[in-house]
Amino acid sequence: MEKKKILVIGGGFGGVFAAKELARRGRDEFDIELINNNNYFVFQPLLPEVAAATIHSSDAVAPLRLLLRGIQIRQADVMGIDFDKKTVTVVQGFRRVPVDLPYDELVIALRIQRDVFRPDVVLVG
Repeated sequence: MEKKKILVIGGGFGGVFAAKELARRGRDEFDIELINNNNYFVFQPLLPEVAAATIHSSDAVAPLRLLLRGIQIRQADVMGIDFDKKTVTVVQGFRRVPVDLPYDELVIALRIQRDVFRPDVVLVG
């Protein structure tokens, strides 16, 4: 039986925990790959402690490969998604050559930002 290819876009809380849960539920059934433009996870709730110098900045950051053992991590920028062909176009490395990655299932877990001065406004990106 061929494994189902699942691409997870985004290395924040949503992407990391979605990939972890998918791996927990079906490591034998799924081939999971997480795509993020950074190779690390930032634990945002600890940033005030970093700013106050009560903890070191390295204590608020963890490499994605350590958090997601057994899950392929691709440090790349997503340039486009073709939902009809079920491909995600990414560029990575120095040459920045576009590569199409096929998938069976796609998880889009990009960050959201809330404007604290205008709570009705949510920025996605």
